[in-house]
Amino acid sequence: MGLNKVADNDITFENHPGKQFQLQNEEETIVFRLILVEQRLYVLAVNQQNDNLSEESMNTFFESFKLLEN
Repeated sequence: MGLNKVADNDITFENHPGKQFQLQNEEETIVFRLILVEQRLYVLAVNQQNDNLSEESMNTFFESFKLLEN
């Protein structure tokens, strides 16, 4: 089944620009976060079934992402 874009938002992660996209169909929701840090693009994604959708769980995953110093 195809996915429809239901959200498209600008975000900021530790002062770095990014985008968040939410795609959804009748069965599942996928949320992508794209974060640009200097010349690197980080892509994070969460996929959940709609009958078990948990925004708290998604946020916990995204908030676990940390940039490490070289």
